[in-house]
Amino acid sequence: MGSPEEQAQSKAEAQWEKFDPTLYVQENYSRLLSVDETIISIVRAHFSDHFRDISEPLVHGIDVGAGANLYPALSMLPWCARITLLDRSKSNLDYLRQQVDGHDESWEKFWRKLCLDDAYAAVPGGPWVRLREVAQIEQGDILNPVDRRLSLDPPCES
Repeated sequence: MGSPEEQAQSKAEAQWEKFDPTLYVQENYSRLLSVDETIISIVRAHFSDHFRDISEPLVHGIDVGAGANLYPALSMLPWCARITLLDRSKSNLDYLRQQVDGHDESWEKFWRKLCLDDAYAAVPGGPWVRLREVAQIEQGDILNPVDRRLSLDPPCES
């Protein structure tokens, strides 16, 4: 595995543009794995408890290295006025754009697990309408943070 510096260097040198997000999703998210179910349960409980008294989406969520995984963004939906999906790979960014525009059915089972909490079930318009409203898909490289600055300011009032 090597040191953290060696691991970062290895990831920086990876051939990200050859990554196939469709195959990755098919292998990892076509069914709900027990590890994902556990993660969803923990995150759902944490967010629901932490944001219990917030009635309007107020925060800016970010998924750094979003890859081809939508459930982190889905887990933030009830409380975020904006969600940035940040990834360095063009193929991942293209996949995310496609999914925000018209998601694959496989993501529904992840949403149903989140909806075990009322805050998720009450998302206005449902998850896919809301995701289209708040998602900002951006290219960025966390391994080179000098090149990327994200505004964490609250959204402007209209």
